[in-house]
Amino acid sequence: MFVMNRLNQKVQNPQFRLQSHEPFPLLCQQIANNRINSRNYRYIDKPIIFSFISEPQSPVEHLLDKFPPIGIQLFLIVRGSLSTEVLLVAFKKRYRVNYDAIVVNNLLKNENENYQFLLINVTSENILKQIVDYKETIHVILDVGALFIDGTNRDIAIQWLNLLSDKNAIDLYVVYFDSDSIVVCDRQLYHYPFVTSPASERLDRCIFYLYKIHARRTDFKFSMGFKAAVTLENGLTKDRFIQAGMRMRKLRNSHSLTFWSSYEVHEQIKTLKTKSPNKNDFIKLIDILRWVYKNTQQSTWEGLHHWAI
Repeated sequence: MFVMNRLNQKVQNPQFRLQSHEPFPLLCQQIANNRINSRNYRYIDKPIIFSFISEPQSPVEHLLDKFPPIGIQLFLIVRGSLSTEVLLVAFKKRYRVNYDAIVVNNLLKNENENYQFLLINVTSENILKQIVDYKETIHVILDVGALFIDGTNRDIAIQWLNLLSDKNAIDLYVVYFDSDSIVVCDRQLYHYPFVTSPASERLDRCIFYLYKIHARRTDFKFSMGFKAAVTLENGLTKDRFIQAGMRMRKLRNSHSLTFWSSYEVHEQIKTLKTKSPNKNDFIKLIDILRWVYKNTQQSTWEGLHHWAI
């Protein structure tokens, strides 16, 4: 519920706020002073406490006769928390949470309200035909759901290229991964490395098939107006969903998404939707997000159970 309530709120990047403030050591001093001033320490003791907290090599012996053991333990906790490593990890975690919220906020745009579900036992060729016949041109397939299971990345790429009706566009390329290498296939079905190909300078003439592994760790500079098809698989969690959305760097401005689910996933989304106040038959993006967060919650509980055994 908290996450859903946050979706429509404006999110600011904490890293930007940190960079606009004083240097890191001064920030640590301010945190230490705030901590000391929040307690009722004697004025004469405050410089001693501050010196101990802000200097990691400061010995604890000279505090033993001045403060109780519980107080010294608190000083040690604060000093440890103010170490560079601990604070940077905290900032990175906060940055990640807020950045995820930014991506979700960008996802919840009208131009991304595009959902399709597939029939049972659908083949890769059937899916590609639906994508090619879609009302708008789809330039990128982010196969997060691994729905293209009856062929290699190379096979899928060639099928997609051959299905495109504009045969006269001889300068059209399809980009895919062969293991961890980025490969390009042209209209003559020649395959060569992306980096040395003309396609690397003409992304507007490319279509991209990215399997679930590569849909999380690629950063192509897709052209303005590109639309991606994101496939949904059973158990898809928030992190993987967000990572797929992040591939389209200009979601707020010119990039957009469509979502394609297996029949099994479609039934799950429908079932979850019937439990919500809005019970119409039309699947919206908020219904997909509800399903994703439900999967994330389930995955978290299963992980806790695993570590508890």
